[in-house]
Amino acid sequence: DARPRTPHRRRWTRPGAMRDAGASPRHRARVGWRSRGAWSRVACVMWGVVTVMVMVILVVDGAQSSSSTSSSSGESTSTEASSSSSESSSAGRGFGAGAGALRSDVPPRRSRPDDDADVETSAEVSRSPSDDGRGSGSSSEGDDDALFLERRSRAIADVLAEESVDDRRRAARSSASRNAVAKARRSAARWLSAHVADEYADDGGDDERGHRHQRRRGSEDAEAWRALGLAHRYGLVDGDMNERLAMECFAKAAARGDVVAHEELGFAYASGWDGTPRDAARSVLHYYFAANGGSVTASMALGYRHKHGFDVPESCETAVMYYHEAAKLVVDEAAKRTPGMLPFQIEKHRLSAEMAGSNIAARRERDLVQYYRYSADMGNVDAQVTMGRLYSLGARGLPKDIDVARKYLEDAANAGDANAMAHLGHMYANGFGVRADNATALRWFSDSASKGNAMGRYGLGYMTLAGHGIEQNHATAVAYLNQAAEQGLADARFFLGVLSLRGIGTKQDLTKAYNHFNIASLAGHEVATYNLAMMQLNGMGFPSSCASASTLLKQLAERGTWVTPMEHAYAAYMRRDYRGALLRYMKMAEMGLEVAQANAAFLLEHKLGDGGRFREDTQVNPLASSTATRALHYHRLAATQGNVRSLLRIGDAYYYGRGAPVSLVKSVAAYRQASEQRNAHAMFNLAHMHEHGIGMQKDLHLAKRYYDMILTSSPEATMIVKIALHKLAIHRWIINHHDELLAFARELKENPTAQMVDFVILVGATSLLLFVMGLRVMLE
Repeated sequence: DARPRTPHRRRWTRPGAMRDAGASPRHRARVGWRSRGAWSRVACVMWGVVTVMVMVILVVDGAQSSSSTSSSSGESTSTEASSSSSESSSAGRGFGAGAGALRSDVPPRRSRPDDDADVETSAEVSRSPSDDGRGSGSSSEGDDDALFLERRSRAIADVLAEESVDDRRRAARSSASRNAVAKARRSAARWLSAHVADEYADDGGDDERGHRHQRRRGSEDAEAWRALGLAHRYGLVDGDMNERLAMECFAKAAARGDVVAHEELGFAYASGWDGTPRDAARSVLHYYFAANGGSVTASMALGYRHKHGFDVPESCETAVMYYHEAAKLVVDEAAKRTPGMLPFQIEKHRLSAEMAGSNIAARRERDLVQYYRYSADMGNVDAQVTMGRLYSLGARGLPKDIDVARKYLEDAANAGDANAMAHLGHMYANGFGVRADNATALRWFSDSASKGNAMGRYGLGYMTLAGHGIEQNHATAVAYLNQAAEQGLADARFFLGVLSLRGIGTKQDLTKAYNHFNIASLAGHEVATYNLAMMQLNGMGFPSSCASASTLLKQLAERGTWVTPMEHAYAAYMRRDYRGALLRYMKMAEMGLEVAQANAAFLLEHKLGDGGRFREDTQVNPLASSTATRALHYHRLAATQGNVRSLLRIGDAYYYGRGAPVSLVKSVAAYRQASEQRNAHAMFNLAHMHEHGIGMQKDLHLAKRYYDMILTSSPEATMIVKIALHKLAIHRWIINHHDELLAFARELKENPTAQMVDFVILVGATSLLLFVMGLRVMLE
């Protein structure tokens, strides 16, 4: 460019503006681009990208509309013909299908309805016609219904969500997290309350019979009524427990066929909770409906009643029928468990006054797990095996993590630990967290078995028996299983029972199979316990015994996940929520759990959590039993299942008149029944009653025998018993010298001067004697 250039004039301009008016167009463009900032360059690029995207969308949309209109007309391919054909077809179909087809790719207004206002607004939008006169489509109605069902399901889940025991064992939640959960529960409860009040119902039109009906009618939603009932009864929302509202909600849910509502009503009428009039007939009726609907809790409650004849005719066969349903579920779940892994267990704590509000056990457990983790990381083989098993199950407050578990087990196995080798063998044989590999499993089993490990021998025997990765050989498999069974492995003992029952690798022998199952059952093997019960019920290898079979099935049923409220009750007791603990223990007591019955009696005895619900002056039900009477009732239930402490409490209740009229005969009977199980307290009470002739004939010889029995059965009570024996000896001496003591007393009365001297001498001698006796006991 030969033209003379004018000097640049500096002036304030907007960013990117030209600062040289005399420059050429190419030069102006180059200077302008260089003078812009980084943000303007990005804006230009983004503008170009957006322009291209808009053009692509318009092209694609035009192609789709062209294809749709051409298909709807069937003949014409022009734009005008397509539009007229589309209008005529939509007019013939009405608001539903035409609008739905147009709005099928449009997202709904709410992806997650979080409050009541959004729900109502969305419902109105789905019901009102659109602005272009084509109306709301069936697709949008379906989307709204799906969103509504999603909101309903989330509300029910938020209301019923309860912190699991494993979560509680882990690090405690922060206050912000707990507040968020509480806020979600309150919001969900409000939404459900509005839902059952039909605030979200809308007109659904006519059905095929011409009758008017409504969609989203919450008043007919049994699950929503049940959720509100559970929230009111258990205080799930801000801890507010309202039994009156709970019973109303359960009644409405039960009238609509809800199984859990029938179960809760059965509990209320059976226990008389919160002043509800106790009605055995209505309780059994609701439990029966719930059991027929598949409630395991109701089945266990009915099985327990039929087994002992409580409120229903006693029938062992009927009890077996109900218990069998729950036991079968436990066995099916146990059959899926990887051999060598710990089964599902519920910790059933017995309450005591020293436990309330104490978190020592939980802290001790966390400290122990932390110690094992530290030891495992430092190379301790035993700790590595323990941590591997805990992580494989997600137990003791640890999250389930198969990769971490395998790492710990591999470290221990490489260090030569036989248990870790066997566990790795089972993981590879069953594909537990890893890809199944028979060759790798056999290698680990062989290495473990060569070290004499029972789990390794069992795994090797099972692989040989099934022919997985090795030649099938029944005789060799039986030999391996016998070695593992002799070392006390329950899984091996169970398989020997199966082989003896079917005659595989050995001669068929029902008696031997029964013995194998019995030994495995005593070790806690679920499937062996079930087989043993079936053999006892059908008289296979053993005389038929319905009572024994029902007892075994009851034990199995009490191992299911449905008894998890036992842990929640214990957690409530530890945080001093006595009412929540009592409610859960009483519900488990109706199912026949002996520990729950004893714990409910303990809480009622100490007036923890009752709040007047069983007192005679209850305004709701003046005929409700007193707290002491209800505690005695649960002690009787627990004593029927062999609880010795409950027998002792029953004897005390009749002796002191707590919850029942004083009856020394019944008191003595309860103490004797407890003494037959070597209970030291019961024997001491009987000795005292024999010594003084309370409720029975005085017999010092029998009293001494009971005291001597305590010395052999409870050495820790030696000092107290020896003091009692010395007292008994003094008592015997007084009885043998009764006449001399009376004469001496008359002589003291006639001579007042000598009376004082003799009194001083008598007191001094007695004090010296007691001092010597106490010193001797302390020295011994």
